[in-house]
Amino acid sequence: MGSRPTGIVILAILQVLAGLIYLIVGAIVALVGGILGGFYGDLGGLIGVIVLVLGVVEFIVAWGYLTRKGWARMAGLVLAGIGVLEGLTTLPTGIISIVLDAAIIYYLTRPNIVDWFAGKRAETAQPPPA
Repeated sequence: MGSRPTGIVILAILQVLAGLIYLIVGAIVALVGGILGGFYGDLGGLIGVIVLVLGVVEFIVAWGYLTRKGWARMAGLVLAGIGVLEGLTTLPTGIISIVLDAAIIYYLTRPNIVDWFAGKRAETAQPPPA
């Protein structure tokens, strides 16, 4: 089984950073929702909790990347797909998210990365037997 690709380490770091951002934003939104009270407070609290959960999911996916869990690649693809859709809703500033998440999707679908998560050795080019 090959060594961990550098790109996987970079993705894990990005997932942790995203998780930290989601935790901070989720906590702030939930706190503001609690202060507001009423319908908007309840809505803010609900959105805050959802964002907090998403932050925890980001940490779990980062751990899955680093520990070579096959489900982590699929979870990363799903999160990146959601990121592309989110970027489309916030154009023109969302273009950064679209480009980054599209690059993540591209990377996670490369044959060597798929094989690495599957635990396969990289095929070495050898001449056919004579």
